[in-house]
Amino acid sequence: MTPPIVMLASPIDVTPGSTGSFQDVDLDSYIADLPSNVTGALLRLENSSTTTTYYFMVRKNGSTDELDDTLDYSDVVGEKYKTILAVGVDENKIFEIDPENVTSFKVYVIGYFINVTFLTNMVNKSTATTASWVDVDCAASAPGAIALIFRTYNTGTTFRSFGIRKNGSTDNRTNTVSASGGTIVIVGCDGSQICEQYISSTAQDLYLIGYITSGVVMNLNASDVSIASTGAWTDLTAAPSDATHAIIEIVATSTYYLVGLRKNGSTDVSDYNEAARHTWQIVELDVNKIAEGIIESAAVDFYLVGYFTESASWGGTWGG
Repeated sequence: MTPPIVMLASPIDVTPGSTGSFQDVDLDSYIADLPSNVTGALLRLENSSTTTTYYFMVRKNGSTDELDDTLDYSDVVGEKYKTILAVGVDENKIFEIDPENVTSFKVYVIGYFINVTFLTNMVNKSTATTASWVDVDCAASAPGAIALIFRTYNTGTTFRSFGIRKNGSTDNRTNTVSASGGTIVIVGCDGSQICEQYISSTAQDLYLIGYITSGVVMNLNASDVSIASTGAWTDLTAAPSDATHAIIEIVATSTYYLVGLRKNGSTDVSDYNEAARHTWQIVELDVNKIAEGIIESAAVDFYLVGYFTESASWGGTWGG
């Protein structure tokens, strides 16, 4: 039995060799013996430049998604800023990326998805109401889903407040998201495939890129698993006994801070980079269901919104 997500022991650099057009990235060229039912990749994108923002676009191979090459891009001006994204792959395990820079801007595969549905073309699920929680109905695009995978995008050049939660939740985390940028969101939905969104401006957009029908448990209300210590890898509260990987919502109350998550016992320090104020991340758990976190400031909080489990039955299909 394998969970819907497999995390790699070490990140793999898959940065293309050229810029200015979409380049194929073939997972089979980087990861040996991939199972045939791999449907997506989990990416970490980093910009080491201290002065320059670099644009990029990622999409499933065969997709026509493109919004002036700036649907998702790193709005990084600080050193070692990171963005976590998910992207679908086609039956040959290929996705596409169009980067503006391949020197300071790097693309790493940190994991891959098994039998999770990724849509060939994303579906716009943006809402028009501001300053309140509103329903986001995904029934037509994500049949049978228990978790939805979104890509957020702030089309404006100023920071916006954004929140997303399972329908019926009382969670109220509406923290700032980056100007002119996006991130991955994995959120639970009810039996009608409805979740709820909060935006402070209609410049904040939401795109459905995939969904999960089994092998994941999404909490109605998230559990606070924040740590108090700064500057050191610290154990998070143990996840439930059937968990294999935790889905963590990261909230920084004021500015950008260095943040990292890793499997308990790992020595990998590559994830300790600057992150946006409101992001989501997947982290593998050890046999005791523990992950480690590191924060630069106690202003950074962690919330367990859900977790992946081992499952012998999936029901996922290729998106189209």
